[in-house]
Amino acid sequence: MLKKVGFMIIGIILLLGLGACNDANTEKIEKAKTPQEIIPIDGEEDMDDLEEYFDEFDDMDDIDEQTELLDGLVVGETADFDGFKITLNESRIEPGGEFDIQQEEQFVVVNITIENHTDEEKRISPWLNFELKDEEGYTYLEAYLTEGIRKAPDGTLLADEILRGDIPFDVPVSDSYKLYFSDDDFNVKAIWTISASELE
Repeated sequence: MLKKVGFMIIGIILLLGLGACNDANTEKIEKAKTPQEIIPIDGEEDMDDLEEYFDEFDDMDDIDEQTELLDGLVVGETADFDGFKITLNESRIEPGGEFDIQQEEQFVVVNITIENHTDEEKRISPWLNFELKDEEGYTYLEAYLTEGIRKAPDGTLLADEILRGDIPFDVPVSDSYKLYFSDDDFNVKAIWTISASELE
């Protein structure tokens, strides 16, 4: 009899303990409702820092709106960004050399002149700044060509320096192409349209 009473008392104590734990867990879950409670915030200064952190991500959505875009250019025309000028002088087809590996159907080469009439130096990379897009929307970066071209315009331009060179692209045959120049550091972009009939 005493054993049964003892077991009953132990059982009641365990049930009360489990109930208290469940209430405590429920209270913790109900309390964690706000970002301030999920992410520890120590005073108004920390809260301001957190809001500023998330505002930086919101500002990234406006980058495209801040970019200066010059579209509708054609061969022979210049994109002028306050003294920083890029000219598409010509476009042509090159057969390539014996050791040039062609993945697509033809090598389209563009000849570019870049002028820096600003107070800041400019870093130019054909691989990073230029791409060619066909009429189906596929884009192509600078290809490797050993014959029929001059050195690509690659390097740093100081104030009032000029850089000129050829950039080859390995592309399929298309009725037209678009040459894109972009520089994220200075938020500028220019687009030239090249008709297949203009390829010399």
